Amino acid sequence: QSKLMPRAKRRQSDHTPNKSQDDSAESSSTFAAALSSYEDAVLSKQNDTLLKLDSWYRGDFPLALTARKPAFATKEELADVVRWKLSRGKWRPRLQQLAESNSADDVRKATETAFAALPDVKAAITALGSLKGVGPATATAVLSAFSENVPFMSDEAMIAVGMPVPLQYTVSSCLAYIDRLRLKMSQLRAEDKATWTERAFERALWAEAVLQAPPKAARKRSKR
Repeated sequence: QSKLMPRAKRRQSDHTPNKSQDDSAESSSTFAAALSSYEDAVLSKQNDTLLKLDSWYRGDFPLALTARKPAFATKEELADVVRWKLSRGKWRPRLQQLAESNSADDVRKATETAFAALPDVKAAITALGSLKGVGPATATAVLSAFSENVPFMSDEAMIAVGMPVPLQYTVSSCLAYIDRLRLKMSQLRAEDKATWTERAFERALWAEAVLQAPPKAARKRSKR
C-alpha cells in the first residue's frame, strides 16, 4: 500500500507549483492511494449526514442530472448539495437557510443555464451566483456533480495546490484554484501518463488532507 507523504513536505512542494515534480512522493500512485481511501476519509468525519449525502452526491445525483434533457437540478437537490458541502467542511446554518429559500423555478433556471454554459466555468459560476446562498465554492459543488472536469472548491484541495492563505472564495480565486489543480494534474501526466479528472483529483487531495489531520481529541488538547 502506498504511503501518503508527510503533510509538511507536501505543502512545501505544493506552494511551488512551477517546480519540476521530481519527488517520488508526488507520484500518481500517491494520489491514487489517497483516492482509494476517500470513503475512509468520509467515515473519519463521523457524520451520518455526510455519509448518506456523499453516497448520493457521487452516485444517484450525477445520474439524475445527466438523465434530464436539458440538465438541471431541483430545489431539493440544491439544498442537499449545500448540506453535503457543509457536512464535508464547516457547518454554516445560515448558508443552508439561504439556499433553501430559493424558489424551485429559480433553481431550475439557474442550474440549467449553468450546465449549458460548461465548459466555460466562469459563466457557469456566474449563472449559479444568481441564487441565494450560492457562492463560487457551492457553485463548484453543483457543477462537479454534473461534470467530472470541474473540481469542487474545497479548503483542503485549495491549500494542497498552494492557494494563498487566508483562502478567498471569489470567482477569480476559484478560477486560479482550478488552474493550479490542472497544472498539478498535467505534471502527473508528464511523469507517468496517469489519467485524472478534476473531480477525482480534488477528492484525492481532500482525502489525503483529512486522513493526515490529527484526531479531534488531539486538536482540542493542542489548543489548551
